[in-house]
Amino acid sequence: MESTYIYIKTQFEGLHRYKNAPEEVDFLKHFHRHIFKVTVKIEVFDDDRELEFIMVKRQLDKYLNQYEPDDKSCEMIAKDIGRYLIKKYDLYNRQLFIDVSEDGENGSIVILRIDKSYKKNGFLFEGVEVEGKYKGKFTLFVAGDVDFDIIKSYLNKKNYQQIYFGANNQSVVTDYEVIKKVKENYPDLIVSLEVLCENLFFIPINILFNKNIHIIITFKNFGIRENMTIKIENDEGIYCFSDYIFNDWVAYKEDKILTKKRGE
Repeated sequence: MESTYIYIKTQFEGLHRYKNAPEEVDFLKHFHRHIFKVTVKIEVFDDDRELEFIMVKRQLDKYLNQYEPDDKSCEMIAKDIGRYLIKKYDLYNRQLFIDVSEDGENGSIVILRIDKSYKKNGFLFEGVEVEGKYKGKFTLFVAGDVDFDIIKSYLNKKNYQQIYFGANNQSVVTDYEVIKKVKENYPDLIVSLEVLCENLFFIPINILFNKNIHIIITFKNFGIRENMTIKIENDEGIYCFSDYIFNDWVAYKEDKILTKKRGE
């Protein structure tokens, strides 16, 4: 099987830190400077300049000139770059390799591919949560990617108790910075994120393991029966779940659409 890629190389200056650095490298807790070296490889389907790499490089440089690494690792930076390019050039259903290093010495390589079905037309709706531990909470539901400023305008209008990302049949979130901004600006608001089990490892670690963000892991079209127990095993031990709460689809009919899907 033949695959073709273009690649671009660039660099940018930035300050970042590792706030929770272990004792051996505790000097990384403080902001320090790097020249971040970046190489991006993008799969192309046409040999005759489907993507003109000089133009792509110029666009990426514009993005990086305003980019602030802050508390992000090379892995996180690489994912940000990949998601930016996928959105900018509609690069769904193709593979990207993003290599980010600190001064060309140590770094990471992220292989990213986002399926076309992940490209959701973001919109908002509201209603009373009918599922799980926050059942009964007045909730702003976010389907797909919605700009922070739009979300903010609605959060400032009403006293929502929860914001729920990934709503509307596990719509896929790709802009995780929005989730972080919501949590930072509304610390008392319950922030939930629903994700399909098979997509769990696409979620950034600082979101997935953030104790202040409620993660709902969904098994789609999985036939649960009364005689079944769900068992999750990890290094800490074993978790078993056998008490299930069933909701008929009728329970969701009271939700109110707030913003239209893009293109409508």
